[in-house]
Amino acid sequence: MKTFIIILILVVLAGLGWYFYSQNMNYSGGFQNNSTPTPTPTPSAVNNEIVVKITSDGFSPSTLNIKAGDTVKFINDDAVKHWPASGPHPAHTLCPGFDSKPGINPGESYSFKFAERKTCPMHDHLKPTLTGKIVVE
Repeated sequence: MKTFIIILILVVLAGLGWYFYSQNMNYSGGFQNNSTPTPTPTPSAVNNEIVVKITSDGFSPSTLNIKAGDTVKFINDDAVKHWPASGPHPAHTLCPGFDSKPGINPGESYSFKFAERKTCPMHDHLKPTLTGKIVVE
């Protein structure tokens, strides 16, 4: 009887896993961009590094306006691990490559160079209520 219950639980968990996986694969996000694509800017000779600190309260600053080619350095100033990434959660597909997987430990950092002009919503994958955005001009 115990074996039957264990097998039943495994089948239910596998079915739920498949369902949520297939839902995420079909997720197209909540943003639509109907504008004409902007060409990739020519890299400039001087690129900036902007620091964003992550605490238990979220990203600081939570909104950034940067230039294409700038690098954003995320520093974990909290006692727990954080995972900054592009929206939407959990797919991280709006700004490809912007994903610090598997996250950054306390005191560590993650840097990403934003080359394409666009708005990149961001969140903490481990605590999705912590959000912000990076506007790349």
